[in-house]
Amino acid sequence: MKTFPKKQWYFPLFLFALTFLNSCSRTGMCEFGQCDPCVTDEDCEDTRCLDGRCLAPEEAHLLPLLIAAPDPLDFGRVAAEMVEQMTITVTNTGEGVAIFENVFVLNDPHFSLVSELPSEELTSGSETSFIIEFAPEAEGLHQGMLLIRSNNKDGDLMVDLIANATIPCLEVIPDDDIQFGQRRINRGPYIEEVEIRNCASVEFGEPLEIDDISFLRNENFMSSFDFSLENFYGAEILPPQESIFFFVYYDPQEFGEDEGIIRIQSNDEARDPLDFDVSGAGSNNDCPQAHAVCWPDNRANEQSSDEVNVTPLETIHCSADSSFDLDGEIVEWEWEVVERPIGSTSAIESSRQAETDFFVDLAGRYVLRLNVIDDQQVDACRPADVIINSISDEDIHIQLVWHTPGDNFEGDNNGSDVDLHLKRANSEWNSNSDCYYLNMNPNWGTLGNSSDDPSLDIDDVNGLGPENINLDNPESSVLYRVGVHYYHDNEMGASFATTRVFLDGILALELAEKRMYHNNFWEVATIDWNLHTVIPIDRLFQTTP
Repeated sequence: MKTFPKKQWYFPLFLFALTFLNSCSRTGMCEFGQCDPCVTDEDCEDTRCLDGRCLAPEEAHLLPLLIAAPDPLDFGRVAAEMVEQMTITVTNTGEGVAIFENVFVLNDPHFSLVSELPSEELTSGSETSFIIEFAPEAEGLHQGMLLIRSNNKDGDLMVDLIANATIPCLEVIPDDDIQFGQRRINRGPYIEEVEIRNCASVEFGEPLEIDDISFLRNENFMSSFDFSLENFYGAEILPPQESIFFFVYYDPQEFGEDEGIIRIQSNDEARDPLDFDVSGAGSNNDCPQAHAVCWPDNRANEQSSDEVNVTPLETIHCSADSSFDLDGEIVEWEWEVVERPIGSTSAIESSRQAETDFFVDLAGRYVLRLNVIDDQQVDACRPADVIINSISDEDIHIQLVWHTPGDNFEGDNNGSDVDLHLKRANSEWNSNSDCYYLNMNPNWGTLGNSSDDPSLDIDDVNGLGPENINLDNPESSVLYRVGVHYYHDNEMGASFATTRVFLDGILALELAEKRMYHNNFWEVATIDWNLHTVIPIDRLFQTTP
């Protein structure tokens, strides 16, 4: 049971007043009481905060002016599972001294900051650098942003990060090897479809030229002649984001394993040539065919599918009943989660049954995979995947998850307690204008109209989360502030919190792995619904400010 801690505000207020008076008196701006105190730029109207006071418009020359180059930072073509680093140089072209507060890499987790935030001030005419790393897990266009927070005259300095945008980009779907499994001899052909796509940007990208697709048959490797290709008849030119399809045939004539290599030749310098394996086995037993479909449990009349859209906290029902074995019967089923949002902990309820349920605990993309085994103990020719897209139907959806290394049994009934907060920016934390565990559904917007009120779905008091806050019909004239409080560590030490903010179901900001200790408070971000943006703050306090 939580208890509300008394707010110790007297002494910090005294210290702030003393600091403010000193800073204003140093600048000589306190004559006739005309000294406007500030802590951040948000405390000033149309000016910036410097040395604890709001600058007058005519004093703008006292601030630094930062310029970044190159902008945008274009990594060019980087193939999947490769790593590239590039450097951004920031120069202070203004008169004032630049003081760096924070730096963020946003919008794409495959970009990351390698260098540390400069600890020294940047004087006029000086420059510093930031090293950015790009490490894609799969082929495709990537777009991110570097945001540098400082006392810069023009506010936050933002640099676009792009990769695989301008140069031809070869993407193959499926992106793994083709495995036909066991197939009866003289019963083929068995067919698999392959998609080739130009994953370059529509706006900036160049055409992808496919020169040849063929099975490798030479003195170094001889692909089995039981494999063949159909539907590719010569060179193809693909504009950005467009695709072609071809088919791989397998017609085993004898018992035993068959292997092949398909080679694709193109003008994608990072993947030319691209080889991928094809395998199969001639047998007197056909491998079983796995087919999986799911649907929301509370919408029984909805069409089942291998791609399902749900909202967070829904339960889906999945079935393998359409799986079959041509020459026997299926005797075992194996379900597993092969992709999920970071922080998701949901498990498949009955992973060894033909039908099962799955609780969707977070917004994001999930992939459930089904394998079936027949009475000859042969696995499915190819596992069946179901894609679950968990998308909030609220205008603003905020998600908190965390993990605690000192908790040896995360997920049990004894863990760390971290709380999610959402308040109007001009109000106090832990007030009636704060949506949190003591005020889970405050009355905001139009009085008596619940459709514009925020709601905290779950108050998780024993570790991991998630905690979600939803707000529909937000007020366009109001700024909202997101915060996280480490309420109690239960003697388990530091927790690492991740917060995500979704606008209209689309991820707008993710700040991950923030180290927090007992009673720390993390101001995460400001939401400006009028501009449809989320501005990161990422400021950690010892206690609730």
